[in-house]
Parts: sequence; structure tokens; C-alpha cells
Amino acid sequence: MSIALLFRNSPALNLFRGAVLAATGIPGAKEVIICSGFFQSHFKGSPYNAAHEGGLAAKLATSGAHVVTIGVHNSSWYSAFNQFNADLAAAGVSLTYRSMKGGHWHAKVLIVSTVRGPVLCMVGSSNITRNALSTSLPFNYEADALMWIPQAHGVSSLVNGVLRESPASSLIRAPYSAPRNGNLTLRTRMNQLRSEILNSAGLSNLI
Repeated sequence: MSIALLFRNSPALNLFRGAVLAATGIPGAKEVIICSGFFQSHFKGSPYNAAHEGGLAAKLATSGAHVVTIGVHNSSWYSAFNQFNADLAAAGVSLTYRSMKGGHWHAKVLIVSTVRGPVLCMVGSSNITRNALSTSLPFNYEADALMWIPQAHGVSSLVNGVLRESPASSLIRAPYSAPRNGNLTLRTRMNQLRSEILNSAGLSNLI
């Protein structure tokens, strides 16, 4: 199996959070792309800081991967986005960040790549916010699609470690079918998504 659909319907069980944190431990990770419409770090005076959720910033720094963050949906979130990036940089993360001119960025995507290309991708409804990323109330009812390369070193064990926490009602698993996807491998599709994101019209230059 190389595809899982994650459904969140309780505050305590957060497979999205688990997958994000697990992704920081993928062996040989060289690049982590994090896209979100909203990055919640001290947004409008809130004490919540997404960079510190589950030790995210520290885990990304330890991974040694280069991190690319991309956002945001509207101008009121730019300061929170900048704070999130500042906290990653302060933790020692190798970082570049890009923003959509005029806002309206709403894609939620996580892509982790090694020297061989993308090995894990998550696309869905979860932003990098307290309601989506934490395990406290209130929480958002979210749905996210997780895809990974089973043959990539260490990836399946990390993913399965997250997914085995879920009851059957919160998870659907399936294999990837190349014939049903233009005869393209899953890695090729992930590479296409990576290129489409990084080449999106309207994104500022890498900073």
C-alpha cells in the first residue's frame, strides 16, 4: 500500500500531525517543501506557535534537510508566516521561503525528497495552524491524502508507525495504480507536483 486517506474526527488522534512530524525523520531527506494557506505563529497575539508544535522546528533542523515554505492566503497572515520562518531559522533550519503576490495561496502540500527524488507527499485540507496541527480543542475536521514510495529506505516504517494508531473509521488505504494515472509512476507524479508548486506564477523569488 502506498496511499492513505486520513480523516480527523477527534481532537486527540491527529494523523496529519503525526505524519508531518514523522516526515522530519525520513532517512536521507534533502528537501522538505511545506505549503499552506495559513502558518499560525503568534497570529493576532495568540500564544500558539506552529513551529514549536511537537518540536517541529527542532526536528527539521536535526534532519539536515533544506526546507522551503510557501504561503499565504491573505495579507493578514504574512506576519505569522514571517514569524514561523523566523522560528525555523532560529532553530537552525536551512530555509528559503516564498509567498504568493497578493495572497490567495491555498494549497496545502508537504513533499519530502531525498537525492533520488520525492519519497513522501501529503495533500489535503490541513493548514499549519493550531486547529489542524495540535491535539487540543477546538479542532478542525480535516481530510488529507498521504502518498509514499514503499521502496524508499525507512519511509514505510515511519508511515506505518503513524497509521497504526488509527481506527478503521479514520483511515482508508490503497495501492497506487500507474495504469490509472497515465502510466506514470508515483515518484513521477510527485515530481510533477513539486515542479508545478515551485514554478507557480505569482510566487515571489526564493528568499
